[in-house]
Order: sequence, then C-alpha cells, then structure tokens
Amino acid sequence: MATATAKAKTTRRAGKAKAAKPAKAAKPERLKPGERKTTKRSASVAAFLKKAAGPDRLADCQWIVAEMQRAAGAPAAMWGPTIVGFGSYLITYADGRQAPWPIIGFSPRKPKMVLYLSRSYPEYPALLKRLGKAKLVGGCLHVGALADVDTSVLREMISRTVTVMRKKFPAG
Repeated sequence: MATATAKAKTTRRAGKAKAAKPAKAAKPERLKPGERKTTKRSASVAAFLKKAAGPDRLADCQWIVAEMQRAAGAPAAMWGPTIVGFGSYLITYADGRQAPWPIIGFSPRKPKMVLYLSRSYPEYPALLKRLGKAKLVGGCLHVGALADVDTSVLREMISRTVTVMRKKFPAG
C-alpha cells in the first residue's frame, strides 16, 4: 500500500500510477476591449531578456540593445509582452487612427531573433546580401546568432533604419 506522501504525488487508475499535474503558469495579462497589445510598458527589459533569451543568446541580445539604443538615442523599453523597442513615432492606420510605435526594435523569439528594421533605403538589398546568415520574412529580419552575421553590416542597417525613420517621421 502506498504511503500518504506517494498518494499525494500520484493517482491510481486501472493499476497505473499517473504523475500529479504541475501547477498552472500564470495567465498573461488580459487586454481591455479596444486596447492594443503592442504599447509601451514599464516592464524591465533586462529581466525580459534574461528570461526570453536564456544564457546562450543573452550576450547577442545585449549587443543588439546597445546598438539600437546608440542609433536611436533612446533607452530600451518593452512594447507589448515580447518586443524591445527604442524611441517612438506616431503610426497612422488606414482608418485614420494613430498610435505610438517604436522607431526600431527586436524580439528574441525561440528559434531566431526578429529585428524590426526599415527596408526603405536604396542600399538595403546590398547590405542584406553582405549581412550573412539571415532570413527576411515579411518586413522582419530573422537572425539565429550574431556569430552568423557580419555585425558591422548589421550595425549599418540599424543606423540607416533610425535615419530613415527620423526623416519620415521627424516629430518622433
């Protein structure tokens, strides 16, 4: 017969022991009706990166933060639950609504880091070819690790993005 401790850890059905279910993770914060998910928040960028990037990619994320912060002249801030953004400008939607949006940013997703860079300058295709192992998906640049790319080219792309965005949105 099982002890009281063993009974608390397992349940018995048809003679098979089943491990107890782990505690549920905290639910993500709920948005109010009409509230946008990607808004500037006060959450800690450092804490987010430590958790999301893990020890293997944390140094890469810290390099990206330093370069984007230098180029934008603005500190890193959380935009929504997973985007690290720098500076802001007003984006205008098709229906005329306006909302603040980061000038430049990135997200340390599981398979690759996603960089939100502008492609609105003539040198972009040539820089992309020189960059190294990266993939353009939609308007986003996906990079596995900084070791796979030429960081001087990435630095140039970051700088040009900020320049283009500041020209296009001077009040930002």
